[in-house]
Amino acid sequence: MLPYLHPDVVRGVGVIGMPHPLLARRAVSRSLLRPTRAPFLGPLPGRAVTTRALETDPGVIARLLRACSAPDSGWPSASEAETYAAALRTPFAANAAKELHRWLVRTSISRDGRRLAQRLDAPLAVPLLQMRGELDPVVPPQALRASLVWAPESSATVTIRGAGHFTHEEAPAQVDRAILTWVETIAGS
Repeated sequence: MLPYLHPDVVRGVGVIGMPHPLLARRAVSRSLLRPTRAPFLGPLPGRAVTTRALETDPGVIARLLRACSAPDSGWPSASEAETYAAALRTPFAANAAKELHRWLVRTSISRDGRRLAQRLDAPLAVPLLQMRGELDPVVPPQALRASLVWAPESSATVTIRGAGHFTHEEAPAQVDRAILTWVETIAGS
């Protein structure tokens, strides 16, 4: 949202595994009709998981992380999954983790949300880097292609081979390299 609301303080924006906010909002709103799938978002394995289960069942966390990661990535390890489970046991963290989807739906019916959508439904004024894991089951490639409607021509899309939805966790060196290459590109412009 920052590059739309304050483009004067942003040189560029990079996203990993996320379509344009308006596409995400539409997809999540439509998923209310089809609870396990949304257009521009693949299977949503965590949608039916309660906040309580996120707070109390480390096995749920491990299953969710593995369901969204690349099948052969080896991520998360048992200790990495436990790190996430421990973080979600922090008071209110599990609720906050589920809040993004709730917020996307609420903004579609509120006056402030409609005003925000109007601001977002304009060309982005700064370069955009979109990244996704090649095997991401949540955000398919067509979601990023559709997001380019709002992006300037100087934008770039990078697919990280062998990674799933948690691209930065599954292939951190590849993500770092893609970001640094892109930053060098926009720094020269």
